[in-house]
Amino acid sequence: MRMKITALVWFWAMVLAAQPLRLESTIPLPNVNGRIDHLSIDVAGKRLFVSALGNNTVEVVDLASAKVVHTIRGLKEPQGLFYWAETNRLYVANGVDGHVRVL
Repeated sequence: MRMKITALVWFWAMVLAAQPLRLESTIPLPNVNGRIDHLSIDVAGKRLFVSALGNNTVEVVDLASAKVVHTIRGLKEPQGLFYWAETNRLYVANGVDGHVRVL
């Protein structure tokens, strides 16, 4: 019985400690037309990679300045993104041709 009470107390402590998500800021993507798909983050570099599926680009956002700092062009419906910090590489899965590009 003691184990059940401890587990219940722990559960309610976690529920009460959880904070709801809240909007911190909005970052415009001025040159993006169509929809966006997946995101990936470079925590150390404070960069967010945004897959602009309808634009055939990946937008690189500097999170410190909250601005798009680079656009990677020449992609074919970029969908999945994965930034691997250990190698400083961005992997981009393209929907049209099924290729993964390593940048």
